[in-house]
Amino acid sequence: MKKTLLLLLMAIGCAAALPACGSLPAAPLGQSAEESGAGYTLSQQVYQEECWNADRSHLLGKYSFTLPEMTGSGAAAAAADVFNEGVGTMLADEQAHWEGAMQDAKSYYYSMGSDSWSSTSAWVMEIQYETVETENLISLRYEHYVYSGGAHGYTYYTYQLFALQEGCFVSLQEMADDPAALQSAVAEEILRQIDAGDLAREYAYWSDYETYVRHWMEDYSVLFCEDGAMEIIFPAYDLASYAAGPQTFRIDRSVYEGCLNDYGKVLLGIPL
Repeated sequence: MKKTLLLLLMAIGCAAALPACGSLPAAPLGQSAEESGAGYTLSQQVYQEECWNADRSHLLGKYSFTLPEMTGSGAAAAAADVFNEGVGTMLADEQAHWEGAMQDAKSYYYSMGSDSWSSTSAWVMEIQYETVETENLISLRYEHYVYSGGAHGYTYYTYQLFALQEGCFVSLQEMADDPAALQSAVAEEILRQIDAGDLAREYAYWSDYETYVRHWMEDYSVLFCEDGAMEIIFPAYDLASYAAGPQTFRIDRSVYEGCLNDYGKVLLGIPL
């Protein structure tokens, strides 16, 4: 049984509007950000807030969002502004979601009474991230954790790709002349790995798991690794039950590089 609420949370996490590519003049194709005279650094910024009842005797909820911030010099200064604007939009969306969730938490607290509210009842929202940085691309994966009561919380994943040459966020679709071919090639490799490892039986996959696999490009998080492999992660509940945990698949570059256009190859450092 799929969790409609959890899919809605994923949609909220993915909904941040990002600045379109082309906001800065593009460097010549194949020229790295370093060669263009750009210099940048990434640092972590932590945003936290708590929500208490009226007399501050019970913690109703808290969030902790650890997000990247870029500083740049020279040509990278404008790119840093675009990067931080995109991350800031995501932060604003998450904070708005938090405000709505706290209204629900307050209603729940006052309806059930303080005696029924324990130290483990507080609602929680957390975000952590990881990055892989190359000459031309920053690949970011965000891990979102949400707890709103019950036996356990829910973890889902979103991602961003930032092109250093142009100083803008890009999509996988922009990196392929035929995105459908890229989607199909990667999906077939995931299904091959599932079959080869007998994962559907081992983890008791849902009967319709193939539908979710084939929609990896639209709905799931991608991280490009330093060796060029693509890592795709499906949260718990999507392919199987919570007990099975997230399902992660590593796609070698050889599987998908033939589906990339020249722009996608340059971003990933693949010779033309």
